[in-house]
Amino acid sequence: RIVRDFSSTIQETADFILSLWERPQNPLEHPRAHTIALAGGNTPLGLYLHLGNTHPELQAARRSDRDAENVQAFGPAVLYSHVFWGDERAVVIDSPRSNYAAAFHAMLKPLDFPSDQIHRIRAEERDLEAVAAGYEAEIHHVFARIWETQSRMANLLNPGEPLLPDPDRWERLDLVLLGLGEDGHIASLFPHAPALDEKQRWVVPAVQPGSGEKRVTLTLPFINRARNVVFLVSGKGKAGIVSKVFAAREPDKALPATLIRPDKGRVVWILDKAAAAGIPTSA
Repeated sequence: RIVRDFSSTIQETADFILSLWERPQNPLEHPRAHTIALAGGNTPLGLYLHLGNTHPELQAARRSDRDAENVQAFGPAVLYSHVFWGDERAVVIDSPRSNYAAAFHAMLKPLDFPSDQIHRIRAEERDLEAVAAGYEAEIHHVFARIWETQSRMANLLNPGEPLLPDPDRWERLDLVLLGLGEDGHIASLFPHAPALDEKQRWVVPAVQPGSGEKRVTLTLPFINRARNVVFLVSGKGKAGIVSKVFAAREPDKALPATLIRPDKGRVVWILDKAAAAGIPTSA
């Protein structure tokens, strides 16, 4: 989806996210809690500021929630999503380089997201292998909670038709939001990095080339399980790398963005005209 400019990119992405999770028309239906993995970077930050401070229906829904006995009765379903991160730098929690801090102050805090819906990567801790393993365990735990809640509601509404605890169905993020680095990296999956070869783990430590900065990142096996992957890219500075990604005909470890190919999901690119300027006409 190619739009006019940065602000149009933000609006298009916000509309897309909100359209994914409309409330059920039947008041007896219980919406399944959803899962989102957020991205770092300036363009995604613009989205979080937009959703947290300027989207009137979200603000109105939260005001209604404060006066409601049942907070699940109001507002877009996105407000009841479990929020994860695609990656995090090994910095203290209040660092200006923290992906968590940026999204929390821009969106999650203004929209009063409950703490039990927010799942940050504790990358400020020393043992990043343990942090990665703990985060993967937390992801599994959240998926199990979602299934258990939905199973109870299904049993109430449709006795005798139990929901099966099928990991292939339930253990999938509904949305992964990705930016795009000028070298083609996504999350903290850098060109030719060892993490690109990971086949089993969903979360691993990573190192940024050049700077040596330590990070923790989701892996390709987990990102490619997602139902929706959205690339949010803006600005003429990204035109060169966007054109390379779109020109690639095969997955290429030199361009990690080309490795995003969800097995049962879809990829959506939302770009402004400046970022899309170099896309080959045959792409």
